Amino acid sequence: MIGVSHIVGRVELGHIIPLDDYFDSWEDSDNLVEGMVDYGMFDEQLYGLGYNSSPPVFVWRKDYFEEAGLDPELPPQNWEEMLEYAEKLTITDGDKWFEAAWSC
Repeated sequence: MIGVSHIVGRVELGHIIPLDDYFDSWEDSDNLVEGMVDYGMFDEQLYGLGYNSSPPVFVWRKDYFEEAGLDPELPPQNWEEMLEYAEKLTITDGDKWFEAAWSC
């Protein structure tokens, strides 16, 4: 078990080998979610399979958006907007911040 962020380094060090031949001959390989297979790909070869498909989720408090003058139906569309929204939505008291209107 290794994290996906370590696949490239392990491949380059020769610590892991491609699983393509095994995977292609595995009769149940088509039962896997495509994204979980793609997770273990590097340089067009399969080195592992994802086992945890819990995606990050972005939620926000619409009431806070409204109080900050933002449209609660329109979340940030890019990192620049995320920073702009964060500045408007963070509750502070001097140099202490307490909460923001969203959670990841």
